[in-house]
Amino acid sequence: MIMNKSTNRNKKDGAEMTYAEYQEYMRNFFEQYYQKLSQEEIRVTLPLEEEEKEMWSDDVNPNDEWKKWKLVPAMISDGEIKKLEKEIGVELPLSLKAFLTVTHHCFDNPIGRNSVAEHFQGVKNAWNPVLVRCGYLPFAWDEDGYFIRCIRLEKMPEEEKCGIYQIDHEVLFDFDEDMVTPEEIDQRMVFISENLLTYLDEILHDRDCDSLRKASQKEVLRVLKEECGLQNYDELSDKIDDDEEFDKIITDAGFTNLTDTYDLIYNQSNIPLMIVGFNSNLKSDNLIENKNNLVNEAIKDIKYSYKILLLHEPDYIDEIDYSTYNLILAGHSHGGQIRLPFGNSLINKNKAKKYTNEKYVLNNTTLFVSYGIGTSNISFRLFNKPSFNLYRIVK
Repeated sequence: MIMNKSTNRNKKDGAEMTYAEYQEYMRNFFEQYYQKLSQEEIRVTLPLEEEEKEMWSDDVNPNDEWKKWKLVPAMISDGEIKKLEKEIGVELPLSLKAFLTVTHHCFDNPIGRNSVAEHFQGVKNAWNPVLVRCGYLPFAWDEDGYFIRCIRLEKMPEEEKCGIYQIDHEVLFDFDEDMVTPEEIDQRMVFISENLLTYLDEILHDRDCDSLRKASQKEVLRVLKEECGLQNYDELSDKIDDDEEFDKIITDAGFTNLTDTYDLIYNQSNIPLMIVGFNSNLKSDNLIENKNNLVNEAIKDIKYSYKILLLHEPDYIDEIDYSTYNLILAGHSHGGQIRLPFGNSLINKNKAKKYTNEKYVLNNTTLFVSYGIGTSNISFRLFNKPSFNLYRIVK
């Protein structure tokens, strides 16, 4: 059974889905998601101990520290579910109950682990009493471990109307745990998906990026409101689905959006420093070579003292004449997330497979690749120091 739009709903033939139907849906999701991640074996490989032996893949070498894991049918009793509900202080929706009871797995965020050795680990790690009291059921973290993902319970028992929201966990430190109101929490929540089924479907089919982009844009507006005095916040929040409107908001706030364009910076000199920015090219039909040619044509008559390129995926530099840039700043790689003690990276993302170290000197061009502070695919970093970079340019 392949999930698609026809199965991605909480009602079937006008009737509410049964618990058995939810279970079948979740079982299909886990099988398909595992099959998808297994195309890169490192994404289903972890340092599993003896206590997790039941999760080891059948062909695993027991002497290997890193072992491929497999899906295991769950044997979770009603008593365990009732105990969990008592611990977290809320009755589970049928969809989440099915999500937790059909399969043991080691998927990290944004799914949340639920292994044989530690049942409901993802839900327990995300649990927060303030959010539960304010009508939200935390069940996982985002991929980078910054935001808590929650089911909003206001519309229960109509589960198809129980949206998925996220909140920056650091925001919770701003509140008095005993005094914070549901309205205050609501204001800091960001909508992610219509319900748990659509949330999982978006993850499976790589459509969660649009939801996360909109969530990020709303968070940008909130910061502009609180730190920069942005006016008409509520009105502008309704416009973030329109990329052009959002770009205008950012520009009106005094920022420059370097999406496939350039800007000039004058610093006590008549000859400016030039910064060129190219958007991520992984899902773009416009080849980076074309972008670079268009920018070079636009700036051919401009005199500048120093030229910087901001580029998300570092390997794209081989598709342009990078010698025209003095400095290139890139990211995307997360430093390979897992690095062996002698320096090699193990999780090399598309277009971040060649340039995996922090610094390269390519003739007269210097390339820096920030390791960042996050993760991708699996929420795990090893022998890989976080990187938050500040570059000073001096004569």
